Amino acid sequence: FYKKKELLIVLFFSILRYIVFSTQFFILLLLFDVNINLFEAVVLIPTMFFIISIIPSIAIAEIGVRGSVAVFLFSLASFNKIGVIYATFTLWFINLFIPTLIGVVFIFTLNFFRR
Repeated sequence: FYKKKELLIVLFFSILRYIVFSTQFFILLLLFDVNINLFEAVVLIPTMFFIISIIPSIAIAEIGVRGSVAVFLFSLASFNKIGVIYATFTLWFINLFIPTLIGVVFIFTLNFFRR
């Protein structure tokens, strides 16, 4: 029951979010001295995101799954496994952990929990 315009807007924001996450990860890889060129990153980053999305995991173990997948894939292009792990953890921390903490603080400040 959605209009095409609404679906296109959602698609646009999804693509924008994907571009932001991919760019963040590429910058973090460079920041942590992972020797990877743009072509390799354009191939490996979407592959990593795809594999992470199809592997079932619980939230607490997700960082381990992300790190394992990233190390496996990026070891094809770089020998700096520690840099890959740091970049993966930092991306997870910035985009998942910090927003979760903000959400928890916001939820517990609602009057619903103050009875």
